[in-house]
Amino acid sequence: MIESAVGSAQTRASLFAASATHGTCIDGRILTFSSMEVLVFVEQVLRDVPAYALRLKGQRLLELSRQLFRLEQVDTLAMRNARGRDEAEVRLEYRIGLTRGWPDGLELPGQPTHMAYGNPIRGQTLTRARSQVLEAEASEVFYERLVAHDYWVDYLKERYPDEFLALERDAARRHETVEDEYADREPGSDTEQRYNAAIIQLEVERGTARAQLLLTLSRKEVQAAGAAEAAHPRPESPQPGPSTRQ
Repeated sequence: MIESAVGSAQTRASLFAASATHGTCIDGRILTFSSMEVLVFVEQVLRDVPAYALRLKGQRLLELSRQLFRLEQVDTLAMRNARGRDEAEVRLEYRIGLTRGWPDGLELPGQPTHMAYGNPIRGQTLTRARSQVLEAEASEVFYERLVAHDYWVDYLKERYPDEFLALERDAARRHETVEDEYADREPGSDTEQRYNAAIIQLEVERGTARAQLLLTLSRKEVQAAGAAEAAHPRPESPQPGPSTRQ
């Protein structure tokens, strides 16, 4: 973590901001440290991936996105079930309990193995929570979160340049058509109002087309990753053992 902070001003600023959250209780400090480790994990995920290895880059970013999505969903479930209890404590109960045991062998990033108060969830509570997270991951919610990440959009543009070039060319062609249609518009005229409305409509349609392209390409990437996982499954991750970190 210290190495990452020294090497990146952006990471350093993010770590300082994260360190000011979750209060001063023991479990709050553990949760704060966990949040800082997640930030470092995100910063390092592509560190050893060569620039030319686009397929590997996509795999790493998709795995990262799954991990972050699961962590977000786990926190949401914890907050929903806090019922007046200390939120940091409940979030740790869910995070530690659900760190491992996922079908694809991924783990929630940056999680501790110990908490001062309470116990990690287990039994039916754990099973039900994991099922709810995986159900959300199989829904459109996951794709909506996925395309909201700048790193994922940048990857898709790098991986599928022709598709994005075609999108931009179509948008430019349609814009040119509107310009030609209203070439004789006068300031303040009805024609100018119709021109402005047409431009706004073009922007809406361009945004819709871009969003649809991002979703289509994301589903393609997820399907390809699923096929690769089926051909080369990961070894199951070990279950949490005795606490080694406080």
